[in-house]
Amino acid sequence: MRSIAFNALSRVKKGDAALVLSARTCFGGFFCNGSAPERESARGLMSKMIYFCRYKHNNSPNDEAMRWFLLCLRKYVDFRGRSRRKEYWYFVLFQLLISLIPTIALSYYSVNQAFGQSFPTAIRVSTIAFYLLAVFFFLPNLSSSVRRLHDTNRSGLWILISVIPTILTQGILMAFGEQWMVEMGDGELPVTLQIILFLGFFNICASILLIIWLAERGTKGDNRFGPDPLADGSEVPAETQTGE
Repeated sequence: MRSIAFNALSRVKKGDAALVLSARTCFGGFFCNGSAPERESARGLMSKMIYFCRYKHNNSPNDEAMRWFLLCLRKYVDFRGRSRRKEYWYFVLFQLLISLIPTIALSYYSVNQAFGQSFPTAIRVSTIAFYLLAVFFFLPNLSSSVRRLHDTNRSGLWILISVIPTILTQGILMAFGEQWMVEMGDGELPVTLQIILFLGFFNICASILLIIWLAERGTKGDNRFGPDPLADGSEVPAETQTGE
């Protein structure tokens, strides 16, 4: 017990001087066979110190970022409650990094194929991987965005201002893509293409607005969607603290 306590104390930041002084006082009473309250206080402080060292110092920023990313995956279809900025943006960061792998591969092989080299299998695999990742991340991306909007005391339905134009654009492209080639060949600007351009402009404006909202600090204290995720002051996802 003595070695654990002093090991914990030696690894605490200098900025936590008050906690260190308090812990040393209590530990001193504990190791000198102090009273029962002193021993109980020492045990409690020692547990806090060990927990502090384990999660604040032993874990690198990358470990913490990965925990927030995995937390979003565990909340795959959870549209309730609130998500702090750290949880949402770490998920977005890892999602982009993972999605870059098939995107870069697909671009590389496509460019080389344009110059006469043939990579049909590689292009097919990269394309499949790209769409599989897009499908896999769709629901957690949607649910985390909804929870982030909840944290700013906005309805999650606001996400539809970006989702609906995207779906409409893809639908029109699939339905009228070939027809455009004929009409544009006759020197006409298809009406559906004009609609696509309008939806694209609207989607850009809506996406900018959503990014601003998603980057805002959440409302302090409880709101209509749940308790403040920053209320406990934790820097580690709650799921990783179980049993400590």
